[in-house]
Amino acid sequence: MADSTSNAVAYSSFSGIDILAVIDDLPIATLQGISYSITREKAPIYTFGHANPRSFSRGKRGLAGSMIFTLFDRSALYQIMGGDRNGDQDHWYYAKEGDQYALDSGYSADPWKWAADIANDTITPGRFTTTKRPAEYMDQIMPFNITLIAQNEYGLAAWKAILGVEILNEGGGLSVDDITNEEQSTYVAKQATAWVPIEPGTEGSFYTGTGQPAPGVTSVQPANATTIAAYKTWLTGIETTPAAP
Repeated sequence: MADSTSNAVAYSSFSGIDILAVIDDLPIATLQGISYSITREKAPIYTFGHANPRSFSRGKRGLAGSMIFTLFDRSALYQIMGGDRNGDQDHWYYAKEGDQYALDSGYSADPWKWAADIANDTITPGRFTTTKRPAEYMDQIMPFNITLIAQNEYGLAAWKAILGVEILNEGGGLSVDDITNEEQSTYVAKQATAWVPIEPGTEGSFYTGTGQPAPGVTSVQPANATTIAAYKTWLTGIETTPAAP
């Protein structure tokens, strides 16, 4: 009779309920779907006397995808965008003159004054300064990494990272016929790792964004990254370390 260990090794697949998505150090509980696509330019090289290509020239590579979020009582990535105006400011952006005028103390109480001042060309010089502010749109969020962590009930785990993500588009819709509501976004990224399996029986810290250990849970932190800072450093190394010749 086969033992439970051999059965667990045989069933090494994962479903969506087994996967946790983490943006930098923050688990994204509203994400219900993510896609990614990697394309590369390759051109055939032809010479006289041959109808078939003699070789292929390799060019640039692109990585893009989309994310689908369930809409609850706040927008997707609300906390990362700084919607609560608290916490770390890693994903805030530097506003230009005139950006986010509604947040400026002189206009937030009377937004029509802003429109009138523009019409009358009476905007006070020097009123606005370049400051680090919460993002109002997803495309203003600073680049981030997405880590996908999978662990099934057999105790098997794997992970994948998408690095240097930049949001391009965001959208959503509401209908009386929809039982749930969604928001979507598309993105481009700099790089992605392959899905990397974690050896069965490995004990360690499950990466939940808190850096706290969860005894007895299969480790999904590569390179002995036992803290959030160590994991970020490890991901940065992937982006900056040249490939071995």
